[in-house]
Amino acid sequence: MKNGITKRKMNFELMRAISMMMIVFWHVLCKYGRGYPSTIFASTTGGIHFGLNVIYILFTIHVNSFVLVSGYFNCEKEFSKKQFLKVFLASWFYRVLFVILFTLLGYEKFPSLSFLKQIFILDINSNYWFVNIYLALYLFTPFLNLFIKHASQQVHRRLLLVSFIVLSMIPSFTNMMTISSVGTDVLFFMFLYMIGAYFKKYPIEENAHFKKYSRRKLRNILLFLAIGCGLLNVLLEQYGGFLASFENSLLSFLGRTISSFICNYNNPIVIVQSVFYFLFFSTISIHGTIKNKILSFLSPAIFGVYLIHFNSYVRTYVFSFLGIDPAQGPFSKIIIIKVILYVIGLFFLSIFIEKARLFVAKQIKSLWQKRKKKRMVTA
Repeated sequence: MKNGITKRKMNFELMRAISMMMIVFWHVLCKYGRGYPSTIFASTTGGIHFGLNVIYILFTIHVNSFVLVSGYFNCEKEFSKKQFLKVFLASWFYRVLFVILFTLLGYEKFPSLSFLKQIFILDINSNYWFVNIYLALYLFTPFLNLFIKHASQQVHRRLLLVSFIVLSMIPSFTNMMTISSVGTDVLFFMFLYMIGAYFKKYPIEENAHFKKYSRRKLRNILLFLAIGCGLLNVLLEQYGGFLASFENSLLSFLGRTISSFICNYNNPIVIVQSVFYFLFFSTISIHGTIKNKILSFLSPAIFGVYLIHFNSYVRTYVFSFLGIDPAQGPFSKIIIIKVILYVIGLFFLSIFIEKARLFVAKQIKSLWQKRKKKRMVTA
C-alpha cells in the first residue's frame, strides 16, 4: 500500500468517496442541463420531489467534510508548493481538455472569448469554485498551523465559538442582512479547517463526555446525531415554507429566513451535522485486504471526479445527450432510477478518466527524470 494512503487512513478515504458521491448527486439534481436554473429537482412534483428534497438536504454536508478532513491532516504538515501546483494544474488540465473537446465537437466556437477564458483561466467563477477557495485556504495554512500549534485548547475552542457565531449564526438568522455568507468563502473554509485541526489535537475519544463509551457505542451515537441533524434540517425546511405562506409580514419573514439558509454550507445545523459525520468516520477501522485495495485504488482519483463532472461543458451538454435534460420535465418516478444510475456511472467513469490522467502523468514524469539523470551522467 502506498505510504501517502496509509498515512491518510482508509476510514477517511471511505468518507471522501462517499462525500464525493453526495457531491455528484447534488450537482445532478441542481446544476446540470441547458435548462439551468431549470433543474431536475425543480422539474419534479409530489412525493418524488419530497423524496429528492430529503436526500438533497441530508447531503448538504459534502463540501464541509472535505475541508474538515483537510484541516485534520494538514494542520501538522508544512506548506508544499508541489501540492499547490498539483491541485492547480489538475484543474487547469480539465479546463483545457474539455474546452478543446467541446470545440472540436462543435459546441464551442473557435476562437471565442469563452475558449480563451478557459485556456488562460480569466473567468475563475465559471468552473471549480471549490478549487479556487481551497487554493486560497491552502495559502493561509502556514499561518493557521502556527496558531494551531501554539494555541491552548481553551483559546482554540474560543476561536471556534466566535467563528461559529459570526460566520454561521449571524448570517443564517438575519437572512444575511448583516454578514453575507453562504459558506463558499475562504474565511468560512478557514473556520472548518480549524475545526478539523481541533479534533486532530484533541480526539473525540479523549473527550471527558465521550470517554466512558466504547468505540462502537460512540460510533453509533455519532451516526445517530448526524442523521438527526439532517432530519431536523428537513423539518425546518418544511416549517419555513409553511410560515412563508402566511400574510403576516413577521411570520413570512421568519419562514423565508429559515428556508433561505437550509442548504447553505454555513447553516449552523449543517456545520454540526458535518462534524458528527466527520467524527463518525474517525471512529471507523477498515479491515480486510480487499476493502483496503479498493479504497487505495479509488483514493487518488476522488478529486478528479469533481474536476470532471463539475466542468461547465459537462454540466451543460451531457444531460441532453443522456435524454434527461431538466428542461424536459416534469419527470415521473423513473427519473429517480435514472439519477441514481447516472450518479454511479458518472462517478466511476470520472474515476477511470482521472486514473488514466494520473497514469500518463506518471509516465511523463518518469521519462523526464530518466532524461534528466542521463544528462547528468553524460555531463
